[in-house]
Amino acid sequence: MDFSKITELAGAQLMAVEMELANSLCSEIPTVNELVLSTIKSGGKRIRPLVLTISAGMCGYFGDLIPKVGVILEYIHTSSLLHDDVIDGATSRRGKPSANAIHGNNITVLSGDYLYATAFNNLAKLDDRDHAIVVSRAVAAMSEGEIFQMLKTGDISLSMEDYLKIIYGKTSALFAAACECGAIMAGMDADKRKALHDYGCHVGYAFQLQDDILDYFGEESVIGKKPGTDLAEKKVTLPIMLLLQELEGAEREEAIEAFLSVQLSEIMQLLVKHDIQRKSTAVVQMHIENALFLLNNFPDSQYKEALVAITYELSRRKS
Repeated sequence: MDFSKITELAGAQLMAVEMELANSLCSEIPTVNELVLSTIKSGGKRIRPLVLTISAGMCGYFGDLIPKVGVILEYIHTSSLLHDDVIDGATSRRGKPSANAIHGNNITVLSGDYLYATAFNNLAKLDDRDHAIVVSRAVAAMSEGEIFQMLKTGDISLSMEDYLKIIYGKTSALFAAACECGAIMAGMDADKRKALHDYGCHVGYAFQLQDDILDYFGEESVIGKKPGTDLAEKKVTLPIMLLLQELEGAEREEAIEAFLSVQLSEIMQLLVKHDIQRKSTAVVQMHIENALFLLNNFPDSQYKEALVAITYELSRRKS
């Protein structure tokens, strides 16, 4: 299934999300609305509302809860972007000046807080315990993931378990919540909810792993940022982990020194020499396969076919 067909399946609900994203903002301070709206409209693909919509459709639900929850998820995602750019000292977002570069860190952080509050206000209006638990757990995991990544910055002994814990918080938790909310709307049982939650986890892993690969091997004109951003921030990600697993002795020590002293050209030479892009992509493929296996819990339909296509699309993206 091509992406145009997926968009057709989800089109009406995504249009409703788009309209509501602006309509739900009601700050009396124009700068807040301006900052938030400019971030929301800066090129985001509405991936979380999309997987929510398709997951709900696969479970047989097509009602007006979809755009309401979709807006909540997109507000939460946008809030995290605002905070991340401040934490990372970023000056651009999707190829454009970031909110903190324009408005400063203080206003950007507080605007992110406002957006979180708006998301939870909308969540409270649903008056649905299951949605509240799933979404609030995801937000807690997002904060924990960022904190844990900070604590592990520059730690070249980072384990795969801890790395996936970071990725779960940064990306997978909200993907998983979006998918599970689709099952909740349709009244699915605990097993179906878990299957969709776990599917979302693996899609999130694949998505973030691909992002970590692109940080070294992507084209700046396509990804909208300079390659090596993670290296500059001394974040240990999949390519570095796999590289260090390959090396021994003096070469390994040289690689560690190059990483800690942020020598991108030396790191890139080693990554290419040891075929790390291909090996990293194999890890992404493993999570794709795990995600697709979990979809076997659901009967065949055009919505299931769409989720399969989305899984491949997100994990093979170039930007």
